[in-house]
Amino acid sequence: MPKSKRNRPVTLSKTKKKGREHKESIVNSIRDAVEKYNSIYVFSFENMRNLKFKEFREQHKLTSRFFLGSNKVMQVSLGRSAADEIRPGLHKVSKLVCGDSGLFLTNLSREEVERLFNEYEEYDFARTGTSATQTVELKEGPLEQFTHEMEPFLRKQGMPVRLNKGVIELVSNFVVCEEGKPLSPESSRILRLLGTKMATFRLHLICRWSPEDFELYREGLDESDFKVIQEEDPFFIQFSTDKLLWSLSQHPNPNQTFLSSIHQVWYIRIWIIGFDYGLMMMTIEEPFRPREKLLEKQRYFQSIHKHTYLKGPLDKITSVAIPLAFAGTTLYLIGRGIYNMSHGIGKKE
Repeated sequence: MPKSKRNRPVTLSKTKKKGREHKESIVNSIRDAVEKYNSIYVFSFENMRNLKFKEFREQHKLTSRFFLGSNKVMQVSLGRSAADEIRPGLHKVSKLVCGDSGLFLTNLSREEVERLFNEYEEYDFARTGTSATQTVELKEGPLEQFTHEMEPFLRKQGMPVRLNKGVIELVSNFVVCEEGKPLSPESSRILRLLGTKMATFRLHLICRWSPEDFELYREGLDESDFKVIQEEDPFFIQFSTDKLLWSLSQHPNPNQTFLSSIHQVWYIRIWIIGFDYGLMMMTIEEPFRPREKLLEKQRYFQSIHKHTYLKGPLDKITSVAIPLAFAGTTLYLIGRGIYNMSHGIGKKE
């Protein structure tokens, strides 16, 4: 009897989804903050540490406010285009909210904000996968900073150690990490024990918006990055890995599909169907079946009270008839061979 797939343990610690109401509350809070504060900054971060970021946020709680979360929700709250932006020019800020980024709304002056972000640095222990900033090598000899109870743990991390009169001793030289190479889980644990901090939590400004002007801080970005790109074949949807921007322009032949490429940019093939009165509808080909169809088919098969190998419409042929035919043919050939051997049929003279 096959094992039932419906007899599964149910986890009682599941949490409910926050849902649409939570997203709407975030959108409303961002829009209220836009009206309250004078300027808006988009910033990116590297080696995020929650506790250190909370401390930094608490220091400027009276004059500023930070928003981190879903980029799409923050983009919607500011306005993705000039038509739905809540204040003039905010759609430029919205299109730069991508990747590891957040919003900083403040009443502080421009010089004060730039000084805070440029001077802020917090050092912490590096995590697995982080590139090592220096080469760390332990020399052969006693490791007096560790107690004897840690010898089994250090051995599990791959260190050639032994106990010598209650003191942990390194049998040979051991390289913990090499500069420029990603850290392994064992290396990150050893560096933490040694007290070596290789990760630096930094905040970088990307752009600044105020009712009077808009300024970009990151080099290599300008307004052309979020304008419609005109080329020989200008009708496309642009998906960029570093900016996640979608741009669209007019094409002389709406039924034509194409594929173009530039640095770190992929263009997705799209189909446009024209309607009367100039209405255009854009559809993107779906690579998989809709989730609802899959769930409906799953419920159907679960409701059939048969063995698992007999639930399909053709399972009687593939799971029963064909194996029986193979088994019958095999038995016939075996019996025929035994009969021929016993009666001398086919024996050479």
